[in-house]
Amino acid sequence: MLAACALAAADYQAGTARVEITSHVRPSASRPLWARALALEDGKGSGVLIISADVAAYRRELAELVAARVQKEYGLERAGVLLSACGSEVAPAAGTAPLADALLTAAGAALGALKPASLFFSGTPAVSVLAVREEAPARTPGGSLLAALFSAENSGPEDERAAAFETAHPGALALVLGSCVAPASTGPGQNNRESGFTRALENATSRIAGPLRAVFRAVDTSRTFSDRDEQPIPQRTLYPVQVIRIGRGIMIVAFGGRLASADLARVRSLPASARSLLITGCANGPVPPPAAPVPESAFDALGAILKRLDRPQ
Repeated sequence: MLAACALAAADYQAGTARVEITSHVRPSASRPLWARALALEDGKGSGVLIISADVAAYRRELAELVAARVQKEYGLERAGVLLSACGSEVAPAAGTAPLADALLTAAGAALGALKPASLFFSGTPAVSVLAVREEAPARTPGGSLLAALFSAENSGPEDERAAAFETAHPGALALVLGSCVAPASTGPGQNNRESGFTRALENATSRIAGPLRAVFRAVDTSRTFSDRDEQPIPQRTLYPVQVIRIGRGIMIVAFGGRLASADLARVRSLPASARSLLITGCANGPVPPPAAPVPESAFDALGAILKRLDRPQ
């Protein structure tokens, strides 16, 4: 369990950290690559940890290794650990231990930096943001910005925009939950998305309160293929589905593979999705190939998770 702290007037505790991972992903990269971590804890000691790294996707083995080490070293259950990807570089297939160590370092630093904080939300289907601010004496949005957790439809690699946001907001962390629907555009479209992020942050004045809850499922989507001699070859695949509920109105929905626009619309049409959503794909280790459609069993699992979260604790 996360370190218990008296929250005083604050609704939550929050901690952030950023660790460079360039040498573990692509030493020749033209700009630094980062892993960013945001830890949240509610008044009852329940916590979640969100890691966003400048990689295109995680190997499932890497994601599970990091989650297992976080649970062992910090006591945070698997359901409360979300690993999201927001870059264009592919995490290494071999020699993943150094990258796992770096992600764990970011996690530990964020969990060790908890301080009283307030959460504010603003969202549209195109851009949503959860703003994490240091608790202000007057309980207003005026506290210093600690982190901004963005979710954007039709988002591709967002590592450059995250770095630009951090330059414009010294001391704040930018974590992007990409839907992996389409590559990021350039030129005017890029500027439009940047202004959309700025507007979303400016409009994030709706204060969030309530407990943190999380559910994680690894859905078995195994299939059987045939080799050249028509001999059956079973292939076991686990597709991760995760939901983190923040307070009574915010949900982060994470799928393992890429999401099509129709997938996003389907998530929003679910009965429990009347709440405000941040949706991410390519999370917690993708199912190869990343462009494969979301399996029906994953939507079934999501529906069951939402029903579970709606039940009183």
